[in-house]
Amino acid sequence: MRKRRNGKSRVSAIASGTTGAASIISAHNVCHAVCLGVVAVLSLFGIALSSTALMFLQDYNLLFWSMGLFFLLISAALYVRLGCVSTKAMTANAGIIIAGVPFFPTAQVAFWIVGGAIFLVTLGQYMKQRFNRR
Repeated sequence: MRKRRNGKSRVSAIASGTTGAASIISAHNVCHAVCLGVVAVLSLFGIALSSTALMFLQDYNLLFWSMGLFFLLISAALYVRLGCVSTKAMTANAGIIIAGVPFFPTAQVAFWIVGGAIFLVTLGQYMKQRFNRR
């Protein structure tokens, strides 16, 4: 015989499923962590070619940028639907996505400036809020 669920258990089941689905969004951070780890290890040994050690990834930059945009859109949809995503994190990620636009090489500096400014302003707001609590 099946037990009937009350409203609270249904909400908690939905929240649990949403949390599991949202954890997939952070999977792209694994790539960033691996790359930063490789660069950090190479810098420990003083390897000067560390800037070109990961150059093979340049062939896949459109794929990585598209994945970042896709995950940003999923985060925005979760924010609109559930309100469970940090607006500061989404804004900072949007700045990084803008800075990395691969389609217009002649305007790349403008994208770097705009995206970097968005990221830095968001980071400054986060740090200000974080240190004003103490």
